[in-house]
Amino acid sequence: MLIAAALLMGKTAVSAATADSPQRALLSKSHPITHMLWALCGAYVLLVYYPLPPEGHHTDKGLLTSGLLLVWSLAAVIRPTALGAMKSNRIVTTMKLVLANLLIFIVFAELSLRLADPFLASLGLFGGKHTPAHLTPHQPVLGSIGRTNSHGFRDRERTFDRTNVAIRVLAIGDSQTYGAGASYDETFSTLLEKRLQGKEPRSEVINLGVSGWEPPLYLHLLKIYGLQFKPDLVLLNFYVGNDIITRRGVSLERPLIVAGQSYYVHSTGNAIHDAISPDRSFLYHHLNYVVRVGGIYLANRGRVQSKEVPWIPIRTRKQYLEELDQRTDIYLVHPPQEIVLQWEKTFQVLTEFRDILHGKGIRLLLVLLPDHLQVDPKLMQEFLTARQEDPSLFDFERPQRMLKEWASNNGVPTVDVLPRFRQAAIEEPLFYETDLHMKPAGHRLVGETVWLPMSTLLAVPSQSVIPTGNEVH
Repeated sequence: MLIAAALLMGKTAVSAATADSPQRALLSKSHPITHMLWALCGAYVLLVYYPLPPEGHHTDKGLLTSGLLLVWSLAAVIRPTALGAMKSNRIVTTMKLVLANLLIFIVFAELSLRLADPFLASLGLFGGKHTPAHLTPHQPVLGSIGRTNSHGFRDRERTFDRTNVAIRVLAIGDSQTYGAGASYDETFSTLLEKRLQGKEPRSEVINLGVSGWEPPLYLHLLKIYGLQFKPDLVLLNFYVGNDIITRRGVSLERPLIVAGQSYYVHSTGNAIHDAISPDRSFLYHHLNYVVRVGGIYLANRGRVQSKEVPWIPIRTRKQYLEELDQRTDIYLVHPPQEIVLQWEKTFQVLTEFRDILHGKGIRLLLVLLPDHLQVDPKLMQEFLTARQEDPSLFDFERPQRMLKEWASNNGVPTVDVLPRFRQAAIEEPLFYETDLHMKPAGHRLVGETVWLPMSTLLAVPSQSVIPTGNEVH
């Protein structure tokens, strides 16, 4: 498409060199500066989104821009008179003026907000606590708390002060820790807190689960936010299903911080994309925050008692199997080089996680949450049948072995929940039929499995007996 558009534009330029050609008349209707501005806009989009990495929105924007260039250049060659008449249309002229003013506004607003960002962050208008930006403060949630806290986490309101806190635990992870599929009171972090408070009432288990986040972002959250709580123990809840392979195809090393909030902005290695792409726009993030939080604020002022919608997976079984197929190379006995590199990055992040906590004198407990595929024999068989490959090519316990080997070599206590899940899944389903998230029964089992090793590390008196199948290393 780009080659065809370039050839047609070249032909248009050659034709425009002729004094009486319709192409010359077409181009003469606009000022050269206008042509230059449109060329810059087109070039900007192409340079940001091309070459195309494995990102859906990159493909969409790259194809859209290429298609528009091709259509315009084709019209300039075949129907220049009609194209010129369209350009002179009042509606088109108005649209051009609106777009030009919008472009000027975006440029000046972006520059202004970048200059004002430190001031906005200090006021706390946009969070100011370096919390994940797509979490929404005071959003309705299921459970006794009713709403997320002022930081946006699905948890009670917490403070950094430890004056009245005897034991403090941080639970860091993704949507499994957040508790998608369960209410606040049913999540394993809440269950652990209640059990811990039965031994020591001044105890806290703080839920810092963020849906869609991965180990590099757990590390980021720990460094700029979690450490301020001065915890005694950190539960790093590693979901085997997608914490090894980055589903977006790239890893984020340095999240973008705008007005004190952390945004998940992926990197591709394209210098222009990684520096000035639209998702790095301060204006976009500020407006997005105002819309999200402002809507909830207005609803609260209007006393609209909205509630969180219960978790209802909408995939079919076939769609779920197709999704599984995109992230199951981690189970291959001989994985491709891409997976080997992802493992190396994962271990680098885990090592830095351990080193930071060790330097602060904070204990770490690595909790290995199993993938649905590892627990459900029926799902595993359906997957192997759909994949149409030799089952001997797969080793469905390989991720846990590799993670426990790293933990053993680095002195990190580990809880592998997989054995207990396999045993309990015989009696009742622990995951949703067409979704990777745990049901409340799964959260209860995680809480029961983690309780003894957690309480042991915290030196909390316990009369509990370690359940059969619970592996602590």
